[in-house]
Amino acid sequence: MQTGIQGRYQWLEADQNLREFLSICPTAILGKYIAITAVDSGSFFPSEEDRSLGWTTDGGIAYSPRIDSVSKLPSKCCCRDCGPFDEWYIFKTQPTPLGLICHANVFQTSIAAPDVFQFFNFGGFQLSDPKMKDITDPFWEQIRWVRPESYLADGNRCLVFVSSDQELFGSIREVLKSHS
Repeated sequence: MQTGIQGRYQWLEADQNLREFLSICPTAILGKYIAITAVDSGSFFPSEEDRSLGWTTDGGIAYSPRIDSVSKLPSKCCCRDCGPFDEWYIFKTQPTPLGLICHANVFQTSIAAPDVFQFFNFGGFQLSDPKMKDITDPFWEQIRWVRPESYLADGNRCLVFVSSDQELFGSIREVLKSHS
C-alpha cells in the first residue's frame, strides 16, 4: 500500500478492487452522498427503480441519495462484474451538481467548473507514480474545486482512496493493512 498527503487530503493506493473495498470499508460511504463520474469508463445512468429511490443524473454525473447500506447500491453503479475504471466523489451532505463530464483534452482545458474530468480513465493512473505528474497535478486541481470529503476510484493498476477526514482515512488505512 502506498500513502501520501496532498494539501488537506491524505491518499492511499491499495490492491483491492472497488467491490472488495466496499465490503471491508463500508464506512467510506455509509451515511454519505456519492457523485459517480465514471463506471467502466462511462457514465452511470440510474434505472427507473434507482430513480424512485432518489438517484438522479445531471451532466453525465449520477448523484445518490444518502447511502444507508452498501447492499442497497444499484447493481450497475460500480462495475462489479466487468472491471475497473470507476470514479466516485463522496460528500457528507448532498452536493450541488458539479457540472458536466468533459471529454476535452485535459492538457488544453482549464480545470474548473463546470468541466469535470474522469482522471481514472487515464491508463495507469497512480498518485504514487512520479511519471504521472502531468495528470496528477490537474487531478489535485479538480479535487480542490470539487471539495469532496473523499474520492474513491478503481483503476487498472490500483484502487485509490483520498480523504480530507483524517479519522476516516486512518481507520480505512488500518482495515486495508489488515486485509493485505
